[in-house]
Amino acid sequence: DGAGTLGRLKVELSRAENLIAGDWVGTSDPYVVATLGLLSEKTHTCCKDRNPTWNCTLYLPVNESHRGQQVELTVWDEDHQAMSGSDDFLGKLLIPIAQVLRGPVCLLSQPLQEVPQGQLSATLSFQAVGSSVSTSS
Repeated sequence: DGAGTLGRLKVELSRAENLIAGDWVGTSDPYVVATLGLLSEKTHTCCKDRNPTWNCTLYLPVNESHRGQQVELTVWDEDHQAMSGSDDFLGKLLIPIAQVLRGPVCLLSQPLQEVPQGQLSATLSFQAVGSSVSTSS
């Protein structure tokens, strides 16, 4: 079920807005990577869209060792040209897992860090081990 010793993190990624252009033609092919500790999951890529909508849910295991760590949501521009290098960084958000353990965290058009523009909307929630939460979403 993908749960750690404490439970699992549910990351609902809805959309991003006004992302920087990662491609020389002025567009981006964005996707998001959610990371906690050594584990990460990623969304699908939205091609040629600087205002993408993912409506995607990712799950990451939460272990006792994660209590002092941060969840990192990083937006990347997928580079389809193998010769031109790796994917381009479009911004990130850091959310302390301790904050999510206390209750759901709703980020609405939260400004991305380390870039001049772009916002990300997502909801992070914690599902404790043994809780009767539906996994059908």
